[in-house]
Amino acid sequence: MKKILIIEDDVIVSSVYKNLLEGKGFSVMVATDGQTGYYQMTEFRPDAVLLDLMLPKMNGVEILRKIRAQRQFQAIPVLVFTNAYVPNMVEVATQAGANFVFSKSTLTSRQLLEAICQCLAGFSTSHLPALPGPGNQVTPPMVIVPGVAAPVAARHENLGADAPFHPDPASAPPPIPGFPAPAAPPPVPQASPAPGRWNITAFPPPPAAASFPPASATPPTPAPVSVAPPPLAPPPAELLQLPPNILPLEGADDARVQQELKTDFFHRVDPTLVGLRFHLGELVKASTDAGKTASLLELHRQVRSLATNAALAGFHPVADLASAFEVLLSELAEKPKHLTGSSQRTIANTMDCLTELLVRKVEENVLENPPPAILVVDDEVLSRRAVTFALEKGRMKATAIESPHEALRLATSQPYDLIFLDVQMPGLNGFDLCTQIRAQSINQHTPVIFVTSQSDFTSRARSTLSGATDLIAKPFMFIELTVKAISTLLQNRVIRPQNPAAAARRAA
Repeated sequence: MKKILIIEDDVIVSSVYKNLLEGKGFSVMVATDGQTGYYQMTEFRPDAVLLDLMLPKMNGVEILRKIRAQRQFQAIPVLVFTNAYVPNMVEVATQAGANFVFSKSTLTSRQLLEAICQCLAGFSTSHLPALPGPGNQVTPPMVIVPGVAAPVAARHENLGADAPFHPDPASAPPPIPGFPAPAAPPPVPQASPAPGRWNITAFPPPPAAASFPPASATPPTPAPVSVAPPPLAPPPAELLQLPPNILPLEGADDARVQQELKTDFFHRVDPTLVGLRFHLGELVKASTDAGKTASLLELHRQVRSLATNAALAGFHPVADLASAFEVLLSELAEKPKHLTGSSQRTIANTMDCLTELLVRKVEENVLENPPPAILVVDDEVLSRRAVTFALEKGRMKATAIESPHEALRLATSQPYDLIFLDVQMPGLNGFDLCTQIRAQSINQHTPVIFVTSQSDFTSRARSTLSGATDLIAKPFMFIELTVKAISTLLQNRVIRPQNPAAAARRAA
C-alpha cells in the first residue's frame, strides 16, 4: 500500500485530504506542523508528500529544502499547496524542489489524485536526457497554474510574479564582441491541458550562468550560440501504469466523490459563517494592536480553511475570493496599524459577498468568461500603475486612462464591469465625472470606486452623492484593492446584476 504524508496545520483541510486518499487505497499520515512533518519523513517513510507552505514551527519551503538535501528523500515526490495571491510562491517552491505546485483556490479532487498517481507511477528522470545544474536526480518540477491552454510564458504579464518567465530568444540582445555568446534559453514548454481549469507544464531547471573570461585575458573569438537542451520527452507508457490498488476517479465514482465533498463542505458552512461574524465583531471592538492581531489571525485561519474546502467541493468563485481575502487578513495581522476604516469595510463587504455566494451555491467561475472590462482613471502615472498592478494580482486587466475627458468618452460609449476613479484631476474632477457617467444609461449601474487621498467625511459624502459605490483611501494595500475588485465584480455579476449593457456584452 502506497503511503502519503500530509503536512498541513488546518485540521479540517487535512481531514478532507486524508478521507479522500484513504478512500482510494492509500495509507495516510497527517502532521500538523513543520517540525513534526519533517520528523515523520524518517519515521513514516512516505512514497509521496502533500505539503502546505504556510506552517507553524517550520514553513513549507524550509521543509522542502531539508528534504531535498537528504539523499534518501531526493526521489520522493513532493506536491505543494500555495496561495496564488502570494507573490513568487510558485518560483520559490519549484526552486526548492517541488514536483507539483497547486493553487489551492482552483485545486480539485480529480487533479490532486491524478497528480499523485502520476508521481507514484514512476514519472522519474531516468528516461530523460541529462539536464544541467544541481538536483537533476529529482523529478522535474510540474507547475499547475489557472488559465486557458496556452504556454505559461506567454501569460506571464497576466499572472504576475507567480508565473515562471522564459525570455523570447528572438528578443535577446546581440552578443558582446570579445565575449562568448550566452547559452540559448530552454524552449518555452507547451502546456498540455488537464481536465477543468488547469494547465500542467514541465519546466526544466534553468541553464547554468554564462562564464566570462578574466579582464586580463585575450578576448576569444565569439563562440556560436549553443544549442538548447532537447525538450523533455514523455515518460514511457510502462511508467504510467498505476500502482496496484490505486484507481483514478472515473465516471460515477468521480461524481460520487465530488458530491460527498460538496455535502461535507456545506455541513461546515454555517458554523464557519457564524465564526467569521463573531471574530469580525471582536475585531471591531478591539482597542489594542494585540487584540486586533488575535482577531485577524482567527479570521485568517477560518478563511484559509474555507478557500481550500470550497475549491475541492467545486465552488471556485468562493475559493478564489477567499484565497485573496486570506492574504489580506495575513498582511493586516502582521501590521495591524494598517487596519483602517477602509480596510474594515473591505473585510465586512467581502464576508457579505462570500455569504451570498455560499447561499446561492455558485460554482461557475463567472469572472472568466468573458473577462471583466475595467476602466482606471487617474492623471498620475504612478497611481494608475498601482491600481493596475493590484488588479493584475487578481489576473484582471484594465484600460488605464490619464485624461478624465477621454475616460468620459469611453464610459459613455461602451459598457464596463468596474470603474476606478481618482478625485483630483485637471479639467474634470472625479465627483463630476462620476455624476456624468451615472447620467448615461450604458454605465448607470456599473460599480464605481474612488481611489483617493481625500478620505474625510465630506469627501465620502460627495462620493456617495455622485453615485459612487465605494471609496479606498490612498495609500492602500495592493491586496486590499484586489479583494475589493473581486468581491465587487462578483456582486455585480452574480448577486446584483443590474447593468443590462454589461450583461448583454457577456452574453454575446
